[in-house]
Amino acid sequence: MFSQGRVIIPAGGWYEWTLENGKRPWYITRRTHQPIFMAGLSNYGPNQHGAQQQKVEVGFVIVTEDCEGGMVDIHDRRPVVLEPEDALRWLDPETPVEEAARIAQTRSLPTAEFVWWKVDRAVNRVDPNNNGKHLLVPISESA
Repeated sequence: MFSQGRVIIPAGGWYEWTLENGKRPWYITRRTHQPIFMAGLSNYGPNQHGAQQQKVEVGFVIVTEDCEGGMVDIHDRRPVVLEPEDALRWLDPETPVEEAARIAQTRSLPTAEFVWWKVDRAVNRVDPNNNGKHLLVPISESA
């Protein structure tokens, strides 16, 4: 039997990719540089792939919504991002499912609350040393 729950994924921002001479990464964050609280759903339960691998399967998904404004040029979906008080209501196990759905559908920050810019293609490389604030730096249009 699997259990499900609501989770919050905290972040400073997220990446999306467009196809411009290959994959082009963009970084998206709040205009105010405040933390981002993305609504998510978790799922955990007994391992369905053999007892010797692990005892529990765990995972989560980020709840998304349609993009609007200029952000749609980067991607047609974006995370549902909540203010701290709405994130707490989302997490509260006493919040009925219907209320949580209403929060996700009506309380997500609007696109106007975000800014985005192109970043170095190194974002897309799998390398344990490829991590750091340098990957958030805007690059020129010709790069």
